[in-house]
Amino acid sequence: AGAGTTAHNSAFPRKVDGLGCPATCAGYELVADLDFDENGDGQISSLDSAFWDTGTGWNPIGDDSSNAYATTFRGNGHTINNLFINRTSNVGNLGLFASIANAGRIESLGVTNASINTGTATGSYNGILAGNNYGAIVACYTTGSITSNNFVGGLTGFSNAIAGRTVTITSSYSTASVTAHATAPNAGGLVGRVSQSGTGTSTIVNSYSTGEVNAAAGGGLVGSNNNGSATASYWDTVTSGRSSSALGAGKTPRQLQSVTGYTGIYSAWNANLDGEAGNDDPWDLDSNMQYPMLDYQGMTTAPQGGQAMGIADGWNEPVVGERVSVGLTPEEFPNRGIVPGQTYKEAWVWERSADGIVWTVISGAGDNPPTYEYTPVDDPDPAVEDDVGKYIRAKVKLTDGTFAITRPLGGRVSVTSSAVDGGELPFTKGAGPLVGDSVIVSNPLPAGAMDARAGWQRCESNTAPFNCKHIPGAWWTRYTPTDDDLNHYLRMYVYYETAEGVWTRRATPFTTGVVAISPTR
Repeated sequence: AGAGTTAHNSAFPRKVDGLGCPATCAGYELVADLDFDENGDGQISSLDSAFWDTGTGWNPIGDDSSNAYATTFRGNGHTINNLFINRTSNVGNLGLFASIANAGRIESLGVTNASINTGTATGSYNGILAGNNYGAIVACYTTGSITSNNFVGGLTGFSNAIAGRTVTITSSYSTASVTAHATAPNAGGLVGRVSQSGTGTSTIVNSYSTGEVNAAAGGGLVGSNNNGSATASYWDTVTSGRSSSALGAGKTPRQLQSVTGYTGIYSAWNANLDGEAGNDDPWDLDSNMQYPMLDYQGMTTAPQGGQAMGIADGWNEPVVGERVSVGLTPEEFPNRGIVPGQTYKEAWVWERSADGIVWTVISGAGDNPPTYEYTPVDDPDPAVEDDVGKYIRAKVKLTDGTFAITRPLGGRVSVTSSAVDGGELPFTKGAGPLVGDSVIVSNPLPAGAMDARAGWQRCESNTAPFNCKHIPGAWWTRYTPTDDDLNHYLRMYVYYETAEGVWTRRATPFTTGVVAISPTR
């Protein structure tokens, strides 16, 4: 099986002979999903498995020199879930694969809910799928988070072609959050750095990224570039927090999610991936409510990066007092689902994280009744943990006891929205609110507005911190206060998207007083 044999045998010492790729083929294949969260609690750490490398996590396949993975690895549409690496020494060339050699090819594989961390000031050439790519990555995707120092990407840290070599990333994507501590611009949502020299060719084709890039410098899709190229490849300018990239084209969530087949920005995405006659139709582009997902021609896959459990609307920035939600009820299947016959249980869990790596359950969120909605909070008591500055995610139990988990929802929770200010909404009735007497707002949307989302809040104060909470079930221009609103201020907000893809927020002022009892009651 070529130069990758030693590394692969080391990584999988207990493999069963006779399964998967026969001895005569040039590579290996995955014949089932793998999950390293052995106790099924939705948390990944060195405590999950006795097979972790002395508590520091996965020992990557191959290395950066003579033993890079140099043959084919076929994922067959399966996933490797909960990959965990946590190191402060020997921190270079980390990922599922340390390096993919020029003769190496990784295809049709998802690495989901990964957690890779090398500390605050160390580590270079690290990615979730591979630390370095000198070969071919085809129809692969990654989710989770990676934190390192330099040359770090959601898919691979470095994609490099030397003279006479061809290096490709094709029909692949990452939703992973990327954190880099170096000031050099070698951090990207998909690739940290793309490079080619001499007659070498290093390209990215028909790929995208949506993960937050948290670094002093870097890019939405690619952090830095030395003569490489990208074709029909994009990054999400909202969820990444990046307005620029060394390669690729920036798009809004609306533009990326307006999926109607191989048209528009995706017109070239029906590509030939296997070298045989005809294009391979590698993408599921049938919904205008989600990012593109890989279609493994009927293969069973886990939810791709929480895409099927993504926010139901395009605006997904978590803001204190404004609900966030996932797009499915517990009874529905995630798109491109899980094991046939598998369904959601009536059990939702919401979690917060300061770093996107360690997650803690938000007490009471998702309970009574089980709900796919949550409202971030800002508690004035410093002794009480709140959501400001944290990531938020949701997960739901499946009937086999495992979890389907969203990606972090829209970045870190903010006290106020960063959407464009669209001005103030006027009250037309009830600004001095009474229980049972409707409060009405008029003209919430200008002509041509698209994809609106609105809500009402009850707030303890009209000066910061407001400590506002979403009012369940109240979403458009009329609200009738109840006893639950007594002694609280009210306000309505609405988000809408312009035809140019710009999200705008309008809101009423706080009511002129707190909700009171009607004199006639």
